[in-house]
Amino acid sequence: MADSGIKHFSVIDSEFSNIRERFDAEMKKMEDEMTKFRSELMNRESNFFKTTSR
Repeated sequence: MADSGIKHFSVIDSEFSNIRERFDAEMKKMEDEMTKFRSELMNRESNFFKTTSR
């Protein structure tokens, strides 16, 4: 009986680990997208001020 309990927790642990890995990967993707977006926004802003200050 104790063995099946240990296996049950092992399955839950591995499922949680998989969910955690997917979550971490998604968060990394979002951080990368935000960094890219911020960079593009700053470039656009910089270009805008270059063209309007002439």
